[in-house]
Amino acid sequence: MRVSEVTDQAKEVLVKLGYKQNTLKTYSVDFNMISKYFANDGLTDFSAVKCDEFIRGVFAKHKRGALSRSRFQSLRRSASILNECFLTGGYEWKNLSPWEQVPLNEYYSSLLEDYLEYRAERYSISTQLSNRSEISILFQHLQNSGITRIEQIDLKHIRDYILQMAAKYPDGIRQSLGRIRAFFRYAHVSGILERDFVSDLQIAVPPKRILSAHFSREECAKILAAINREIAVGKRDYAMLLLAYRLGLRGSDIAALKFKNIDWISSSIVLNQQKTGKLVSLPLEAAVGNALIDYIENGRPVSASKNIFLQKNAPFKELCVPSKLHNVVKKYAELAGVRFLAGDRRGIHCFRRSLGTWMLEAHVPIETISQVLGHSDIVSTKPYICTDFKNLRECALSLAGIEVQKEELLS
Repeated sequence: MRVSEVTDQAKEVLVKLGYKQNTLKTYSVDFNMISKYFANDGLTDFSAVKCDEFIRGVFAKHKRGALSRSRFQSLRRSASILNECFLTGGYEWKNLSPWEQVPLNEYYSSLLEDYLEYRAERYSISTQLSNRSEISILFQHLQNSGITRIEQIDLKHIRDYILQMAAKYPDGIRQSLGRIRAFFRYAHVSGILERDFVSDLQIAVPPKRILSAHFSREECAKILAAINREIAVGKRDYAMLLLAYRLGLRGSDIAALKFKNIDWISSSIVLNQQKTGKLVSLPLEAAVGNALIDYIENGRPVSASKNIFLQKNAPFKELCVPSKLHNVVKKYAELAGVRFLAGDRRGIHCFRRSLGTWMLEAHVPIETISQVLGHSDIVSTKPYICTDFKNLRECALSLAGIEVQKEELLS
């Protein structure tokens, strides 16, 4: 298949996917650049190997500082589109894997899938994704260290990996250790490893205590008012933030919300939470329902997806990364003049904390708050108590009757 035929096919595919003219022009420039690379070597037929060779050369320029990261990633994406169109005749958008990361070999890939299948029934989808990410990185480290089979591992390899992760992700090392212990427990119980490394990994890592931030009612009103609801993306963002503000839904549940979760007749939202798997049923308030209808009818791109909320740009995929909702909140908070301090954990979850705090201030029983927020354990609701400053003041003991003496330091 000729290079020109592949590039023409790729352009047709992108048009069908709904890409805008400016984006199509960018890809066209990239496709021409790749075509010239083939032509300079006297090649007219497309080759995935030659396309990969082009990207390796582009990466070398990037490493030398002669090409920006965004330009490098753009060319990578274009080469990926051409390769997929050449091999399959179509293209499905997906995240690009880290360039320098070597894929797991067949042995580690098989071991990873076996472990995830073993854990599948015990954990929610979000936890399964975290397990996949953590153990993939562990296997990547072992593979790069020359460990071809897990039976060859010793405590030094595990220690080196933990130290590497602790330096890179200090705030998340406690969770990482838990996932690593779970894997080695599985490896020992299933007979893959004779040695039980779990006892060697009982490292005490104190939890990081953070006072969870929340928005005031005034800040919430300012953020919502800052959204331009005349444009499609504004209609989407307003509906998403209203779900968090009025119903306290997690970002993962908002991103995964489907049409089947909305019961328009009974005015309710019924869903299984992504984090806990627990079924929750919440009232669909008029304001929330109207915002959803406005987005669905006047802002949502035409798509066969079962998910309500879609990305704003072609190919209009589902919001598969709920953490990106943090940037949505930050964008409108800045427009509204709501300040984000350094280290301030103010994202989509802040609306959820705000709702829990307001309910507590209104003397709603903590058991009821736990049910509304869909917590699997009432212990998860207790942190909201520390943000209820109004009622906490009533717990303060008076200093009346306690004699206080003033003393000075001796010079």
